[in-house]
Amino acid sequence: MSPRSKNAIIKDGEWGRVQPIIRRLYLLENKSLRDVMYGYSKAQLEWKLKQWHMTKNMTSMQWKHVDTRLRNRRLQGKESRVYLSGIPLRPSTVEKARSRHSIESTLERITGKSSLQQTIRY
Repeated sequence: MSPRSKNAIIKDGEWGRVQPIIRRLYLLENKSLRDVMYGYSKAQLEWKLKQWHMTKNMTSMQWKHVDTRLRNRRLQGKESRVYLSGIPLRPSTVEKARSRHSIESTLERITGKSSLQQTIRY
């Protein structure tokens, strides 16, 4: 791909062509934004990633929502898997984020048992 001027207009067809490549590099291979820019500006790429719902991280509010949903599903006896941008998260990652962002009950804090430790599987 040839280098572009900073204000180059990129057609939707071209974005559609490079989307799988950007997804593979950015999400699956965990490359930085700088490594996948291909001559696009950082702002253009960030805007497209937001449109495509491709993120590497969740906000604290999103993790709190995930925690609430997982607790409700556990009460219903259902197993859960958490996906971010279509990629399944490891149970250890989910547990760590839940403990960091969620409000756990006093009983869970005292017993040291995680509410989802046994229900999240690959």
